[in-house]
Amino acid sequence: MLQKNAIVELEIDAYATNGQGISHNLAIPVFVDGVVIGDKILVKIYDIRKSFALGKVVEILNQSPDRVKPFCQHFSICGGCQWQHLDYQAQLKAKQDIVRNCLIHIGGFKDLLVETVIPAIENKAYRNKAQFPISFQNNKIEIGFYKIKSHDLINISACPVASVSINKLLENCHILLNKHKLRIYDEISQIGLLRHLIMQYSFGHETILVTLVLNTKDKSSIDSKENHKLNLFMADLRQSNQNISGICLNFNDKPGNKILGQTFCNGVGNDYIIESLSSQFVKWPNNSNILKLKIKSQSFFQINPRICEKLNDEIYKVVACLNSNNKLNIIDAYGGIGTIALWLAPLANKIICLEISHQAIECGKDNAELNGITNINFSQGLVEDNLAGFLLNDNYDLIILDPPRKGVDKNVLELIKKLFIKNIIYISCNPATLARDLKILTSSYQNFAYKINLIQPLDMFSHTFHIETMVSLTLFPEP
Repeated sequence: MLQKNAIVELEIDAYATNGQGISHNLAIPVFVDGVVIGDKILVKIYDIRKSFALGKVVEILNQSPDRVKPFCQHFSICGGCQWQHLDYQAQLKAKQDIVRNCLIHIGGFKDLLVETVIPAIENKAYRNKAQFPISFQNNKIEIGFYKIKSHDLINISACPVASVSINKLLENCHILLNKHKLRIYDEISQIGLLRHLIMQYSFGHETILVTLVLNTKDKSSIDSKENHKLNLFMADLRQSNQNISGICLNFNDKPGNKILGQTFCNGVGNDYIIESLSSQFVKWPNNSNILKLKIKSQSFFQINPRICEKLNDEIYKVVACLNSNNKLNIIDAYGGIGTIALWLAPLANKIICLEISHQAIECGKDNAELNGITNINFSQGLVEDNLAGFLLNDNYDLIILDPPRKGVDKNVLELIKKLFIKNIIYISCNPATLARDLKILTSSYQNFAYKINLIQPLDMFSHTFHIETMVSLTLFPEP
């Protein structure tokens, strides 16, 4: 029987949904961090449960041919990337397998085709957003990321998966924060002003929006001396970085891990950036294949804009096959700033974009106006509370589901089934909740059931275990 602290020899043969390697050499599967399929390793067992065990690598006896040298010096310490030690083509295969395995083991599906993962255009310097915690240690202000499973900060000079412009600005922030000596928030005492530094980059316009998260209720609550230093820092930062569109202030005086508070205000310049996305298929009212999007600090936007374009074009291709003389009525649930709704506007009679965030809705309205689009109605509200009102009062041909990682509420899925919505497109960043929800959608209701037409994963998050997947479903009567 397997004992805690035992050292055993294993070979890794699969990946879990959280990126861990799995070995099935023993009576129960053993999960291990930092390994690659094909690695032969010595592992120390540190936790044993009824149906699985957890182990830590003691020694790699024989490396897998898919193991490569990580390109970041902080890899295995920083919690940002988990798979830099895995060859990129092997990452794509692993992500395809993870989606397939979730559908089999969680969804109970058999014989479903999971398409080859659409690769990233660039798998380095691809991220358009970075959130950096800040601390005062070693007698200076340091900026970086937390170590894995801790709140110990690693001071970094650059992140190789973030855009080049974000890294240049990060370097400058190190210098200017230490120059102006702002008081840095301490988690233990809960004293200090500056908590986080957030940067959002527009690849299309080469501009950056900076957000400073402050440990205070509002700007008027900052004492005059600290406020003076803050204003000097913002002015200095913008003057030395001409690509900064603006600097926002966010106020979060609550202890805990949540980064952003509820209140924002302008510090310097604009409180948004404009990003431009291009399509291979879509022509918007200005006869352009370029969609312009206003993005604010608190707005959700995909972190990889080039793969976002690919995703939206994949959705467009599916919906174009459903289109009948531009008569489609569409609901875009969890619609954010309207990116998908705007992408599909040329194919629709009307689109309802439902989103809980007021700021995202305002951005969505601005984005429709910015692109000359008039057939989208933006509505603020929680999907669970507001979707029924729309579905019961009109007929819809298609519903777009793009939920957070927790997936879609079961009651929402059951409502869609009961109303016999003909077509669904489900976009997921979590294959486990995707499989769970697809199991519900494809179960029979009054002799009708949804059939899965397409499962298309995309590599939105290179060098991590995270996967973006687009699934299309159509309602059919059962034979």
